[in-house]
Amino acid sequence: MWSPTPQPAPGPAPYLIRHGAGYTLYEHHSHALQQRLCLYTAPDAPVQILRLRLQNRAQTARHLTVTCYAEWVWGVDRATTQAFIVPEDHQMPGAIFARNPYHE
Repeated sequence: MWSPTPQPAPGPAPYLIRHGAGYTLYEHHSHALQQRLCLYTAPDAPVQILRLRLQNRAQTARHLTVTCYAEWVWGVDRATTQAFIVPEDHQMPGAIFARNPYHE
């Protein structure tokens, strides 16, 4: 188990991380997989989008499971706000929603 980002579960190879206006790009190559994760905000909505691209560099077909881990923070300190963050079910496939009813 590893992540395409240095945390929470770093892989054995180095990571290339680039930041730009409204986005962060993580690139990593390990376990015979080229991994590219782009996180960016939508310019017209209060959402963050994560786009993960995996390229199999092995000679055989593979079956992978991808799991999203999120620690939401609304405000300055996660310890202060985590009790107020409410995850929500949504009918949009592949989307995870959460809100803090006590913070705009």
